[in-house]
Amino acid sequence: MNPNRIDSAYHFEIGQTFEFIQKNQGINSLVTYFFYSMLDRLVKYLILHSLIRSVVMVLF
Repeated sequence: MNPNRIDSAYHFEIGQTFEFIQKNQGINSLVTYFFYSMLDRLVKYLILHSLIRSVVMVLF
């Protein structure tokens, strides 16, 4: 990961993806990886969303 790059985090994620594919070759593992990656983001988003909602409910 090159910290000088503005989009280094994005490139790091892509790098991780390709590394994962190389380790577990096959389209199956790719689908699984993206499924769990999206699931992880969805869960984080929902948790964050509910937290913000509860904070707003308490404040107002």
